[in-house]
Amino acid sequence: VVMNCMQSRELDAKQLKWLLGVSHSLMTTLEFKAVARLSCSRFMELFPYDRVTLWLKPSDDAPLRSLIAVYQDGSESHYEDERLSEWLESLLTQKQDLLMYREDLGEHRPHLKQLNKVDADIAHVFPLLINDDPVGLLYADVRHADDYPLPATFREMARYLCGLIAASLHSARRFEHSTHDPLTGLPNSSYLQLELNQLVESQPFEAWKTGGLIILDLDDFKRVNQAGGTRVGDRALEEIAQTLRDIVDNDGLLIRYGSDKFAIFMEPNDAISVQLRLRDVAERARASIAAKSFHGISISACIGGTSFEGFSEQTPALELIAAADDARRTARQRGKGEVEIR
Repeated sequence: VVMNCMQSRELDAKQLKWLLGVSHSLMTTLEFKAVARLSCSRFMELFPYDRVTLWLKPSDDAPLRSLIAVYQDGSESHYEDERLSEWLESLLTQKQDLLMYREDLGEHRPHLKQLNKVDADIAHVFPLLINDDPVGLLYADVRHADDYPLPATFREMARYLCGLIAASLHSARRFEHSTHDPLTGLPNSSYLQLELNQLVESQPFEAWKTGGLIILDLDDFKRVNQAGGTRVGDRALEEIAQTLRDIVDNDGLLIRYGSDKFAIFMEPNDAISVQLRLRDVAERARASIAAKSFHGISISACIGGTSFEGFSEQTPALELIAAADDARRTARQRGKGEVEIR
């Protein structure tokens, strides 16, 4: 897409520079929802729409779903309507941008008004294509038709921008699938390694040594699956994940580290002793899990944690993880529901 932009004879240097800047910001954003939000915001820079809404197909056979609507004032919303989704999907099959006026919107205008909180005069639909296959669309609207004098190069710019957005969303979705657990939505062990390596490489040791890592291993969790089946086990893991999210809050990053393991990366913070932070989170996690039972089965967790203070400047992520896991094994040797913080 970028190479095609640079070879275009219709775009001037300023427009090319803008598209290259957009390409960089999109392709260096990894989180899927952040890419979706950024896509709508950058599209508004192309033309001052009142609203831009992103619709995507979760899979080839799935219907379009609304991901996000971004407004001119920077606010956001989400709206789902099956009839609207079917109508937009019929437009998407045409694989070309469509400009529609008030009379073209017909019976769909009430639903569009709910979606966009505005009774638009004009709507513009832009397809998002990967290898000529439609994967989603951008729906943009303008309240007053008089506000829509399109620049001469608008369609060329919009076409390139939609190509960049489609590629970025595709890349972000693949990254999310490879680094996140589909059951809980949490980052997985691969993401943890990336995060720790980035920490070590991007921050001086004096800064990152105030962080730490916890690994939590559920005791005999297979008994829950044996008693209630995998559905009960999955619901239990989702509930435990939410409990741990509430405990960690904004003080760290919760990871689904394995089938019955979670990790908590305590981000650097020199305001409070890392040992105290690790101990506090570990003890609250142990107590919260011990209070739960699933299908009549009470559970507990062995928890190990380590601060980063005793490591060297270029310690690899795997060594930090191994140290926390070693503390977990020490806790496990003492029995169920034990905690070891180093």
